Amino acid sequence: MVTAASQGSDGRMRKDLRFSAAMSAASAPAASESALPQRHFASAGDFSEGLAPVLLDGGYGFMDTAGAMRIPPSYSYAGGFSCNRAPVLAGGKWGYVDASGGESIPPAFDWAGRFSECLAPVATSEGYGFIDTNGVRVGAGNYTDARAFSEGFAAIRTGTGENAAWGFLDKMGAEAIPPLFPDVPAGFSEGLAAVRVESERPFRSGFIDSSGGFAIDTLYDLAGGFSEGLAPVGKGAWRGEHFRGIWGYVDRTGRLVIAPAYEWASGFRNGKALVRLAGSGFRLIGRDGTILVSYPDGMEIPSPPDGDMVTFKIRNRYGFLDSSGAEILPPVFSDAGTSRQGWARARIGSGMRGAWVFIDRDGRFLGDVKKVATHRNSQNQ
Repeated sequence: MVTAASQGSDGRMRKDLRFSAAMSAASAPAASESALPQRHFASAGDFSEGLAPVLLDGGYGFMDTAGAMRIPPSYSYAGGFSCNRAPVLAGGKWGYVDASGGESIPPAFDWAGRFSECLAPVATSEGYGFIDTNGVRVGAGNYTDARAFSEGFAAIRTGTGENAAWGFLDKMGAEAIPPLFPDVPAGFSEGLAAVRVESERPFRSGFIDSSGGFAIDTLYDLAGGFSEGLAPVGKGAWRGEHFRGIWGYVDRTGRLVIAPAYEWASGFRNGKALVRLAGSGFRLIGRDGTILVSYPDGMEIPSPPDGDMVTFKIRNRYGFLDSSGAEILPPVFSDAGTSRQGWARARIGSGMRGAWVFIDRDGRFLGDVKKVATHRNSQNQ
């Protein structure tokens, strides 16, 4: 088992960033509204399946990775694509469009979620249920809540308040695991699902298998899903609806692999997980707990790295790092999202005059390659 002390003392793979340089960068001139490229939007979502939802001229449509509008902005709201379907809001009801802009499932729902494993949760006045990509209902439905499918199972809830209970449906719509749990913090991943037991606090968390039996006992106060053979587990206390404690990682046998030492811990991706140390800052660790990247105290990493652009935040300004922790775009944006399919979302300006743009790791705007997104790079243009 790796201890917090051994993690901090391993300097061979640790890559420290200079705090003073990072804070100095946060004082650089912000990107102004005058720098907006041709393609800018009042709102924008991440790319998925080659398209991103954007708000233009008062409506939502979809833009491709070349900067061309593929689906006209004619919807009140729109979500991302999956299984060649994207949820859209029109006339107060939700339906789905395909990548050609065709109305694959007419607007008929009070709410519609994204497809996962080509099934999507939807809601009507009768409750929550699931549909396939043709809009055909799967199972009886009428649940009080529902979540996306993963590994052939979807979490569903019956009842509300003190009578609420969660279980799992299979892809045929049958209740594979009866509603027995006060909550299921994560769906199935790598054959196991985190669940919470006991109707009164303190909740305890463990992991069940696809039969509904416990594979890892309820030894923790909170738990997340498995990824790359490890799952974050927390020990601490609940304060109202908020959990306060420290996090470590277990493997699929329940063995504690990385000792609890973090205020927060993400899942693993490509052998790395993002954690936050108590009283310190964010770190990127390996599967053995070794620190791979040490971010400066005062630098926030809003979400786990996913790709070759890592969003960071200092003094309410956003910029981007590469996967090793080196700065590639300084913090000159008022907001920023994640990088998908080579493009990251970033917001220039603030208030009504601000707008969202898409940039690559060189700071070039999508749909306007002659411009760059940062004051520093514009000097080098």
